[in-house]
Amino acid sequence: MSLPQPIETIQKKLNSPSILRAEGCTSKSCVALILRPVPGSKPTVVEDLEILFMLRASNEGDRWGGQVAFPGGKQEENETDEETCAREVYEEVGLRLPFLPEKFGTESESFTLLGAVNDRQIIFREQSMSVRCFVYFQLAKTTPELVMNHNEVAACGWCKMKQLLKRSAVSHLKFTISHMFSDRHPLYQKAIETLGLDYVYFTKVDLETDDFQVSFSSTNEELAVLRSNFFLWGLTLGFVNDFLFNVTSIRSKPLNFSKECLGRPIEVVYRSGVHNIVLHTYCSLREMLFGSRPTWGEYTTTYPQLLLSTMGGSMAISTGMFLVSRL
Repeated sequence: MSLPQPIETIQKKLNSPSILRAEGCTSKSCVALILRPVPGSKPTVVEDLEILFMLRASNEGDRWGGQVAFPGGKQEENETDEETCAREVYEEVGLRLPFLPEKFGTESESFTLLGAVNDRQIIFREQSMSVRCFVYFQLAKTTPELVMNHNEVAACGWCKMKQLLKRSAVSHLKFTISHMFSDRHPLYQKAIETLGLDYVYFTKVDLETDDFQVSFSSTNEELAVLRSNFFLWGLTLGFVNDFLFNVTSIRSKPLNFSKECLGRPIEVVYRSGVHNIVLHTYCSLREMLFGSRPTWGEYTTTYPQLLLSTMGGSMAISTGMFLVSRL
């Protein structure tokens, strides 16, 4: 079956030799970015597409619980990446993708695998995990029914691509991080606040959907809470930016909460423009050299500690030089 023109273009970009693969991690996960035509339409442009997102169930010990994600999960022994992705998607939302292991029955021809975007690496408590994001397209005229595992999935929604192409799609989340330095000397904590390092911003994209499905019977109040939590940020937003900007160039700019500085957009992480320029330079160099962005810990602890250590060292040197000059 021939693919619609915009899907063919996307497929060529996804199979480019420049796609980055993470190596040497202690574990691997695979997730699925699933595209479908807007119901009742034939996709002639990318705006005619929708993407499936799910809201993870809030479970104790799940660091991504209650957040929007792509369906997927950890690789099991003796599985290929494609089999991992297909199995996890089937277990979470009931869709049958290519390479679904035989023990789950025959695989469906409703979807086709287009390729993958850049791997992302997660470092957490000295453990490293690579995450691969495969991209699929729905071939069937109608979408198979979602069968959500309520233990892992709270809700799902098909979101229109055109919303992710709007300039107005981006807002921000604000996280207070001063408590991470509560065990330090009060002067250290005061310096964190004075330098504007006591909280960080992260990009947030509210997701609009006409097809929002929940995995359990819910009251209007519970449904409103689920809808309010249906927004992109963090790892999944990173994959969306890789797909829309870094790989396919569907967007001319990434989905980032940014402000103009020196004639160019700079992502806002701290309330000080100086910190944001330094971080922007560091992020650009890291992506160019290693193909990955800084981890959460680098934003929230490493950068403040490095900055204060540098300042403390400079002050010590200046004081030492002053004392020597008085001898």
